[in-house]
Amino acid sequence: MLFAYTSRSTRVGCAIEWSNGGVSSGANVEGPFATSVHAEIAAILGGIQTHKIRRVAIASNRERFTPCGACRDWLRYFGSDDTIVDVSGYRAFRLGDLHPEYPY
Repeated sequence: MLFAYTSRSTRVGCAIEWSNGGVSSGANVEGPFATSVHAEIAAILGGIQTHKIRRVAIASNRERFTPCGACRDWLRYFGSDDTIVDVSGYRAFRLGDLHPEYPY
């Protein structure tokens, strides 16, 4: 995965497998004026379709990294309780367990 970052940022890459078998990927891009796009959102927008997200793989230069609340919201919108979120070097979660109180 490619990473786009400033020298002070957390490097994050994300790949998404869609329910139709397609794959999209993205990297975080952090601007100097607090504007940024997170890797998970970039991957969703790069492959957005009418299909649901089946599996998400995330890599980061930080240990025990999980998606932020905003990215969990995007993943939930295009995924389901059973969407797998695999955080490299840490563990895999069901989205329903990682984000259990999502307002339906």
